Amino acid sequence: MNGSLPFISIIIPTYNRPKALAACLLATADLDYPQDRFEVIVVHDEIGCTVAASTRNALNTKIQLQELNQSHAGPAAARNLGAAHAQGQYLAFTDDDCLVSPGWLRALSDHLSAAPKSACAGHTTNYHERNRYSQASQMINDFVVSTTQSMKSPFVTSNNLAVPTAEFLKLGGFDTRFPCAAGEDREFCVRWNRAGYRLDQVPEAVIHHAQDLSLQGFWRQQFGYGRAAFLLRWIQKPEPTESRVGLERSSFYYDLLRYPLEHGFNRKNVHLATLLALSQVAVAAGFLRQAIDAPRLTQGLPGVTHK
Repeated sequence: MNGSLPFISIIIPTYNRPKALAACLLATADLDYPQDRFEVIVVHDEIGCTVAASTRNALNTKIQLQELNQSHAGPAAARNLGAAHAQGQYLAFTDDDCLVSPGWLRALSDHLSAAPKSACAGHTTNYHERNRYSQASQMINDFVVSTTQSMKSPFVTSNNLAVPTAEFLKLGGFDTRFPCAAGEDREFCVRWNRAGYRLDQVPEAVIHHAQDLSLQGFWRQQFGYGRAAFLLRWIQKPEPTESRVGLERSSFYYDLLRYPLEHGFNRKNVHLATLLALSQVAVAAGFLRQAIDAPRLTQGLPGVTHK
């Protein structure tokens, strides 16, 4: 019976977050999926790092765990390294600060078995419900998911994404010219869509994003998204029917700021709307910062054409 289920490789890039990684791995050990039908590949973005012995002892023999190391090349390169060593027919990507729900992998598997050439994205929730910065960050993601088809460049985030291995490798994986955790998922989705593959939503595949953000962390995250948006615009070569990635339509920003208030006009939602406005200031600042730094920062990036 288990043999009829596809073998799936779960790939988790990580850097200097041992406690978060331990929680992430322990969640994979509770997956409602046969142990012999999946493997977990942890890619440490630092030479010499390993999963803590206490975590290994807690996992015992519950999962097939493989560890790889690279020299601080970023999450895109880490995911590609994991994919290169994967045995699975499909790849399921998540991050070290995410907690997969027990039914996550089975929901992805059911969808991929029915549509084997498609990629699919699950539903992500905010784990820290009382943290307004984490709430605001997740609310932005939820809004993007709800409006993705109307965006200039539709995409899903790479912390809850599954793809067929052969097609992923054929496309060259994630673009390693994105050094941080931003932009590489959007660029991959551009190429995936151009290749004619489907990108489906699977709301039953739930993960909980355990990002415990501060105001500084929230600003830094959104600032990084702005830098990534400019880098994507810098390297992307649009098709004749596409527009270059940059600012979205004005209605996008208007609807984004209104989004929290659709759930009620109260103090909490006004605060969240304010944080969403702040996020767009941070994104704009990051976009402009990267624009200023572009000639210097991209000289070492292969394939970048200066404009």
